[in-house]
Amino acid sequence: MRVVEETNRPDPSAIRIERFVSSDQALASKVLRVVNSAYYGVSGQVSNLGQAVMILGLQQMRNLVLSMGAIAVFEVHVPKQRDTLKRFWLHSFSTASLATHISHVRKLDKANHDHMLIAGLLHDVGKLFLYANFTSAYDQLVERALASSISIEMAELTMLGIGHGEVGQLMGEFWRLPDSLSELIGAHEGPFQGTESPAVYCVHIADALTKHLYYSRGTEICAAIDPYAMSWLDMTDAEFEALKEDASAKTADATAMCQQMAA
Repeated sequence: MRVVEETNRPDPSAIRIERFVSSDQALASKVLRVVNSAYYGVSGQVSNLGQAVMILGLQQMRNLVLSMGAIAVFEVHVPKQRDTLKRFWLHSFSTASLATHISHVRKLDKANHDHMLIAGLLHDVGKLFLYANFTSAYDQLVERALASSISIEMAELTMLGIGHGEVGQLMGEFWRLPDSLSELIGAHEGPFQGTESPAVYCVHIADALTKHLYYSRGTEICAAIDPYAMSWLDMTDAEFEALKEDASAKTADATAMCQQMAA
């Protein structure tokens, strides 16, 4: 939160941000691993946090630190939970990267580009909360979705009475995240009315195209893209196929980044 408060000042200081992040050795180490990954295209070139701030910029550094700080509150105790956390990171970074790519393809403004990293990383934080606190019940939920060929979101509403998007929005409000971010987390699964912000559509589409990364039997998971989001995307069949290929490339970059984080 000290980093967030600093970036919200009229005259934010990169030196102060570097000092704040440096005070947490574990966080500083993880930030350097991520920045040195293929995800950012500067593999092995960044040796200190000052360089990281210069390469990422203040807003992207804030987004990265805030996302890592939020996700770090979830402790894992058994190998299966550890594997789930790795899959969460892989899906989240893939979503963030692809959502950013979509925002560039659709020529959204820079503010939307900068918003995509944190939105992609935190969009499923409610799912992580549900799994971390109700592991057995969520495992049963996934199996029911697979056996019934329904979406995970439908299974959540049927078995839990609440979806992970709504849970994530409540968490964002509790953490005092920006309203626009909390609302995006809550809305990213749809259904939509055609009046949502482009940022919501970017994350929704990217999420749907990388959702299979969560599950070993992922091809059986129903992950349809909302018709309003597809209409906004406005791509030909060939362009959409190219986007799916881009999703595979972003996933490869995210995989390399996650391996460095785990090292």
